[in-house]
Formats: sequence, structure tokens, C-alpha cells
Amino acid sequence: MRFVGWVNATLSCLGQGQVDVLFLQVIDAAYRFNGDKYLTMLHQKLADNFSGRYLEAITNLLDAAMPKDSTSDPQPALRFLHEDGIMRDVFTGKNT
Repeated sequence: MRFVGWVNATLSCLGQGQVDVLFLQVIDAAYRFNGDKYLTMLHQKLADNFSGRYLEAITNLLDAAMPKDSTSDPQPALRFLHEDGIMRDVFTGKNT
């Protein structure tokens, strides 16, 4: 249940009256360490404490602040410097 502390930290950032870089960093770190458990509890706490347009604005902000899926990144390439001075991928032979 260590994610409870992260939820409290996120809610504390909201209590400051303005959203700043710290808020975004807390969300990023909390999600990376705790995943969906953090999000589930955070959404429950937000629904308990906020409503209407304010809740919708916070939810939209959370969605925008979530780390992007890293699986869409291309696979790392292993390259070497060919004798003609061009970098080539070891596996595909393509110029990079």
C-alpha cells in the first residue's frame, strides 16, 4: 500500500491552488513505481473530493500528464561505421 503516499502527494499538489512542474513529476514518478493501483486509488479519491467541471479538468490534466507508452518507441539499433564513412545497422544493413 505504498501507493497511498503517492496519492496523498498528488492531492497535496492540487491543494496548492495552481498546477506546476512538481505536480507533473509526482504523477510521473507515482505511476512508474505503482502503475494502475495508483491511478485507481487516485481516481477514487478525486471522485470523493471533487465534482463537476473541476473533476473533469483534473482528470484531463492527469491524462495529459501520464507517461507515454514506451512500447511505441523503435527498437534500439546496433550500428557500426562502414568503411565508406556511413553508419549502418548491423542487423538490417540500412544506413542510419
